Amino acid sequence: MIITDKANLQDVKNSIKDHEFVGYNIKQIISLDKVDDENVVVMRYHEQIVDWAVRQWIDECLFCIEGNYASIVDIIEEFIEMGITSQYELYKRQERYTNTVTHVGKYTTLTRTVKIVNYRDAFLKRCLDIVGGLVGCFITLILMCTFGLAIKIKDPGPVFFSQTRIGQNGKKFKIYKFRSMYMDAEDRKKKLLKQNT
Repeated sequence: MIITDKANLQDVKNSIKDHEFVGYNIKQIISLDKVDDENVVVMRYHEQIVDWAVRQWIDECLFCIEGNYASIVDIIEEFIEMGITSQYELYKRQERYTNTVTHVGKYTTLTRTVKIVNYRDAFLKRCLDIVGGLVGCFITLILMCTFGLAIKIKDPGPVFFSQTRIGQNGKKFKIYKFRSMYMDAEDRKKKLLKQNT
């Protein structure tokens, strides 16, 4: 997402159009000032911005700000704790985080994140992810055959149970697990609660 102000909004929009921000999927532009643009959300307080970000799948945030907004420091601190990489044109450097100069569109930015991964590390991690995923799939296939058959024999119905749950930073995700309850578990629970006097 991009956080900007009224003074820089048009420049940001032109930059998105001109440079196309290759490799980026811009989810939202947020303005700290009131603007008349239906594609831009106005949020003046850092609590609003952080609250919005925790409910979205945001990987990076680009700050295009003119002037000194004190609340930006708090936003960046919370974003880094959430694993959201923060990029901005000019800002006070703090050494406890990894800093590097990068380019986002036409902007030269100072990127702050907990760790910046080089191409070698990213490649090794990707290889490990693939190998781990294949091993996990193989183990899951064996378990699925074993437990799936047992579930089907014990109680006809679907083998898997799905549910939406809340994860880190309030983000929703869907889980799938082997069904361990009867299909009518909720109805049975109501009947049992009536007996509980």
